Parts: sequence; C-alpha cells; structure tokens
Amino acid sequence: MRELTIKDVQAAVRGGAVFASGGGGWVDHGLEIGGAAVGIGRPKLVSVDELPDDAIIVTATAIGAPAGNEWEMWGVDYIKAVQLLMDNFDGKVVGIMTPQNGMSSTINGWLPAAALGLVVVDATGDIRAHPTGKMGSMGLASRTDYETIQVVVGGRRDTGSYLELVVKGTPAKTSNILRTASDMSGGFIASARHPIPASYVKEHAAIGGITLALELGYAMIEAEAHGAEAIMDTVCKKIERPHHRTRQSAEEGRSLLRRLRYRHNYDGRRTGRAVDAACHE
Repeated sequence: MRELTIKDVQAAVRGGAVFASGGGGWVDHGLEIGGAAVGIGRPKLVSVDELPDDAIIVTATAIGAPAGNEWEMWGVDYIKAVQLLMDNFDGKVVGIMTPQNGMSSTINGWLPAAALGLVVVDATGDIRAHPTGKMGSMGLASRTDYETIQVVVGGRRDTGSYLELVVKGTPAKTSNILRTASDMSGGFIASARHPIPASYVKEHAAIGGITLALELGYAMIEAEAHGAEAIMDTVCKKIERPHHRTRQSAEEGRSLLRRLRYRHNYDGRRTGRAVDAACHE
C-alpha cells in the first residue's frame, strides 16, 4: 500500500496518455481530477493481493460519445456516481479500479476513493484505452448470469442536461442504456459500475496496470530534459519495443487539421456531427 501524491498524478497522466492510444480522456481533465483527489485526502494504491477474495471492488470511469462536445463532468459527479452505487448495493464496497489507462482514465477512481474512504486497486480492465464501455469489463459483458449495477452522473447544468441514472441488469443491456445517457448529457458522463469480488479481479484484470502507467510516466518526466527523441526512446524501452527512426522525428513534424464526421449515434440515428482532430505528420 502506498499513498498517492500530486507527483503521481502527473506521472499517471503522462504514462496513461501513452497507453491511451489516442483515447482515455484528456490531459487537463486528468490533472484537474487527480489534483482534486490528492487535495482532499491521500488516496491509497493497493495491490489486489492485499485484499481478501470477498472484498468488493467497483469500476469508476467516464463514458463518452466520440462526437460529444457539450459535456460537463465535475469532480462531485465521480464521487456521487460511486456513492449511488454503494447506496444501491447490498454489501460493503472496499476498493475502486479503472477499466483502462488513459490521459484521465488512469486516475478515474482516485477522487471518489479519497472522498469516500476507499482504496484504489492497482488493476485495470485493459492496459490501453478502448472505445466502448463493454470493453474493459473483464469478460462481464458477455455474461448473462451476472446482474450488475451501473450508475451515471453528470451533464450540462445550464442546458438542463444533467442526469443521474441507476440501472440493474446484465452488463450488455445496461451498458447500452448508459451510452445513450452519455449522449443525452452532452457527450461524456461520470460512471460507476460492476461491483465484483476481488477474487474475480485477481483472475481477469490486468494486475498492476496503474503501476505500469506510473512507472512509464516517471521515466518520461525524467527524460524530458533531453528532448522528444529521448522521451520516445524511453517509452519504447519501457514497453520493450524498438524505436525505429523515421524521416522526421515527432518534434520536426507538422500538425495539420483534419475534419472527421460521425454519421451515426450509438443507437443508429444519424447525427451528421463533424469534429476537428489534430493530426501529426
């Protein structure tokens, strides 16, 4: 067990950004929520092996629609989502984990853990970020014999889009409901879900996923003084992949603006919404 600090927040966001593979939230959001977590307390990171097999762990995350650009998630939304799950669960919740690493998703559970006296479990559903809530569920999405509780909280207050929703049922069916709620709230919404025993996490999760992001982030921070090439070399070394030099290094590339169009919503409705994406050449 170890206490998480503001330096850990900075490292988690950096390392998580690499494993995000282009997803997993936003850097500013990760720093903001992580900073709030260590500002109100000292969230504790524990190995799942430190917990008894029957200790209940929940997943804290943010659910998003790729084209959503009117979202609003406050720190209190993450806390309330976990609190509502605890209120509707017949048992005691001990820890929080994240379904994935990412720019902000690596620290998803740190704030509610600090606020509610829970521990952050050093495990992730996936090492990298992924596009759907069913991913990162450690195989629960395909199970029809497991009744889950899923909660979402958040949305634009000034437009009347704020939502609180608690649903029970199979992960596959309830996940579809939450994705619709995310879209209705403005694009992204804080969530808590899947109360499961530590024994299940030990067997199905990516154990040590948070530490992996932290170690990579700290290595990247140490390499920053030596430039972008040193950072890339460090990343490749840490994840045991060779770094092949290309015609241009990252710092020599040109950033262009690409326009993407999402043609359908999650339920098949056309949106016609276009978003801008920065691409690097």
